[in-house]
Amino acid sequence: MRLRAYITWSDLFLVAALLALAGFLFFVSSRWIVSRGTQVEIIAGEKSVGVYPLDQDRVIEVTGPLGKTEVEIRDGRARIRSSPCLNKICMRMGELGAAGGCIVCAPNEVVLRLRSGPVDGLDAVSR
Repeated sequence: MRLRAYITWSDLFLVAALLALAGFLFFVSSRWIVSRGTQVEIIAGEKSVGVYPLDQDRVIEVTGPLGKTEVEIRDGRARIRSSPCLNKICMRMGELGAAGGCIVCAPNEVVLRLRSGPVDGLDAVSR
């Protein structure tokens, strides 16, 4: 049985076109899927400390059960600059940028998460 007898040029063209489309969507889809955050919301415990724009540089002190955590917003990014937690994992988590994400300091109960648009308390609306 020869495989060449069953594969035509149109089959090869179709496979090449599908591979090209998959490669294109792989590189371009991140722009459609990722929400573009313009604000960072800081939560301490179960309370929202505030929502701050990413385009204004500042340092915010957030008080948690272990002490004060410093959140730095600079150059359109937010990060935990210092924290009283033991292992400092939250400080090594990097920065939140426009692409989205979340940083959590579990021992001090501080959460940073990106938001986009006005804050109205709703996650979704169903009709």
